[in-house]
Amino acid sequence: MATAKVTPDGLSPADERFAHLVATGDMSQVDAFIATHPKAASWDRQSAHVDASHLAAKLRPRIQQLAAATQAAAVAEVAWDRVRLVTEAAENLRLARTGGWRGAGSANGALEIIGRATGLLNDKQQGPAQVQVTQIIINAPPGYTGPLPGMALEAAAPSAEALDA
Repeated sequence: MATAKVTPDGLSPADERFAHLVATGDMSQVDAFIATHPKAASWDRQSAHVDASHLAAKLRPRIQQLAAATQAAAVAEVAWDRVRLVTEAAENLRLARTGGWRGAGSANGALEIIGRATGLLNDKQQGPAQVQVTQIIINAPPGYTGPLPGMALEAAAPSAEALDA
């Protein structure tokens, strides 16, 4: 008498396949039961439905395990992170470079994505900082009232020539 092969989880291949079909949402419980138990194809649908429900209840932990793995794989497939973004942008840059000048715009776009993802570029204005001086304090020796070298006592208004320059 031949024995049915058993999975490491102790399930028959038909039960494991049923669990996969249900967990992935590829088929309803009844359709998965009929697909994995060919004799059920000749049964009335209600009888197949009852047996499918019993099997699904028995396999619930395995179905949940497979459903979680399926969901995690789907999330990982569409998830973007810095490494994936930079990898994709680097590949786009490589492809754009082979297009000659026609690819320069695409290459620059890929470089911008890489720069933003790595923190080398940001939306803040780059360039020399402008500081507004509101007060200057000069400590002169006690009792000194003369002019300071290189400085006028009062700020002179700019000349017309300086404004035109």
